Amino acid sequence: MKFPKEMSPFQVNGKHIPWSRLLEFEDSSSYLQDSERIRENFEKDGYLFFRDFIPKDFVNKAKNQIIESLEEVGEVDGSYKHPISTGKSERKSIVKDLGGFWKSVSEGEHLRSVTHGRCLSDLASRLRNKQCVAFDFVFLRIGVPGRFTHIHCDYPFFTRLTEEVVTIWIALSDVPADLGPLYLIKGSDQFEDHLSTTRGFDLMKQTDRQASILDHPAEYVEKRGTKLLTKEFLAGDVLLFNMFIQHGSFENYSPKKQIRITCDVRFQPDEDGKDPRYFGSNPTGTTGSGYGELNAAKPLDEPWHIR
Repeated sequence: MKFPKEMSPFQVNGKHIPWSRLLEFEDSSSYLQDSERIRENFEKDGYLFFRDFIPKDFVNKAKNQIIESLEEVGEVDGSYKHPISTGKSERKSIVKDLGGFWKSVSEGEHLRSVTHGRCLSDLASRLRNKQCVAFDFVFLRIGVPGRFTHIHCDYPFFTRLTEEVVTIWIALSDVPADLGPLYLIKGSDQFEDHLSTTRGFDLMKQTDRQASILDHPAEYVEKRGTKLLTKEFLAGDVLLFNMFIQHGSFENYSPKKQIRITCDVRFQPDEDGKDPRYFGSNPTGTTGSGYGELNAAKPLDEPWHIR
């Protein structure tokens, strides 16, 4: 697919992002073993990006187990090198409990070896300079063509008992431009108006307020005088970011109907209070509906909700 030279292959809602609005993430891999520099750069930039951080064997086993579950409900064809969406679903006719089904996929042995393995827990602990623990409730996401995520930050969802939470976003499949990579709004965790209105905001306690910003990201960063940070991800890449930095995902517009498989997990200091919505053998999630509240619990041919 060809684009005007000033336009990038990244898009949202059918509208491509100008190259002038984009920057690439800085790769933090060169100082992975330098804990002090990791903490300094995270404080300065609000994020860290590590290429090929999760061993490929772990990532492939997790991805394949997820694909098998989606094939069983007729949503994905995994016979291709990169799995594709079938455009249909038998999930509701086969599965009695949609939330229970997605909980079982999200708690798959191989996915948990990625999200709750030593690799990430050690990294989070070094970042916070104290022992950290992963939320039991994880956000496994399957992006089919037509899907994108609006701009938001994680603070209203995850900071009820501590602000010392870090999100770790994991690419379980390659995520080129046409599959809808994640993006961050550069410097947004320093926007004074954003900080003043976000600190103390709990989505479930202030139900009259929406967490998402519905502006097109290209227009939003132009208005803010900043850039979108992104990258074409490879399976095994991880991105860490704080609770205030604004982010979203570009649109999957794959002409081959390929799907994006990613997962995000939160870590916090073990010594801090643990929100029961996200910890335990049967966490209730943000709204109290457990895994059934997630877009991913819906059949893949149904639209996503916006919070």
